[in-house]
Amino acid sequence: MTATEEGAAAYQPHKTLVVLEDRSNTPGHYVLNGPGHVVDKHGDVITTAIKPGTRVRVYYLNTGNARVVDHVVVE
Repeated sequence: MTATEEGAAAYQPHKTLVVLEDRSNTPGHYVLNGPGHVVDKHGDVITTAIKPGTRVRVYYLNTGNARVVDHVVVE
C-alpha cells in the first residue's frame, strides 16, 4: 500500500530524498531507485535535483526499514 507525506525538500544526496515533513519535526529519508520517479504537477518528468525548500508530495512504500519512493510530485 502506498503512503504519502508532504513537506519541503531539505537536500538530495545520491539516490535519496530528504524531506522536512509537515507532520513531524524530524526529516524523512526516502530511497530513489532509478529515473522517472520525480514529476511536476502536470506529470512531466523532472531530471534535475530538487532544490532545498521546494514543496513536494512523496508517494512511497515501506519496505523493511526503508521508505522506497514510488513517485514524487514537485509543486
